[in-house]
Amino acid sequence: MAAQPDLDAEKIVKARTMNEFNQAYAVKVFGYESAEQLNISGSSVHYLKDIKVPTLFINALNDPICDKSTIPYEEIANNPYLLLACTKYGGHLAYFEGLGLKPWLPKQLAQFAQAMIEW
Repeated sequence: MAAQPDLDAEKIVKARTMNEFNQAYAVKVFGYESAEQLNISGSSVHYLKDIKVPTLFINALNDPICDKSTIPYEEIANNPYLLLACTKYGGHLAYFEGLGLKPWLPKQLAQFAQAMIEW
């Protein structure tokens, strides 16, 4: 941290979300103005308008990596080939159902693929 005097070690350690971590660390190290600017620069949002095949996006609203504030709701809504499914829980790639930790995501993807075949 001595090489980066503008870094606040306490803020970095206390970060509880990716946005908080990015604001405390990555923004300063990589020269971005904000965590939002960092998120946009690495986002696929710029390509959504060009997608011409049915595409399903699934995002958990409690995802600690892909925060709900980064979901491109408007861009997805403006493309008829895109479908967004948001779940309240799921974290980051951890979709399970029931107490037996049965994977939830493969069933959803199979249903979407089947619907596209029948469409």
